[in-house]
Amino acid sequence: MYAELSAASAPPSGEPRYGFVFDALPMVLGAGVLTELVDDLPIYPIPRSHPGLAGVLNLRGAIVPLFTPLSARSTPRHGIRPHLHRALVLGQGAQRAGLLLAQLPQLVALRPPAVAVAVPDGPYAACTVRAWVATEAGTEQHWWEMDLPALLQRLAQP
Repeated sequence: MYAELSAASAPPSGEPRYGFVFDALPMVLGAGVLTELVDDLPIYPIPRSHPGLAGVLNLRGAIVPLFTPLSARSTPRHGIRPHLHRALVLGQGAQRAGLLLAQLPQLVALRPPAVAVAVPDGPYAACTVRAWVATEAGTEQHWWEMDLPALLQRLAQP
């Protein structure tokens, strides 16, 4: 898995960043946000916990809460047994939390959009900082830079 990420070369133009899709919204984080992709560590569910809390992860002795997408909160949980899932850990120290991802982050070449782009409607609208555009195979795709504290606060709400 890590070989797939490291094998990617920087796109030819634009600001290279790793983007990820969370809850069907293409997201990127500010350049200064520390991230770590975790793929093989068990996630421990917490019975009767917040509906958005997928569980916790023991990352080198630090307990990291992991959040599910807002749209997946009505799906049944895995029970109380540990399970494996891909997670993207964001931030550091007390501000560290993780997101469950369905697919690997991808390297994208971002540039500012040529025209103003409206913030997408939905639960993450208040968390967006700015729009970016990436072109892949001749098609433009919008990516949304997220305010990490606002995103984590939104995910922590019931």
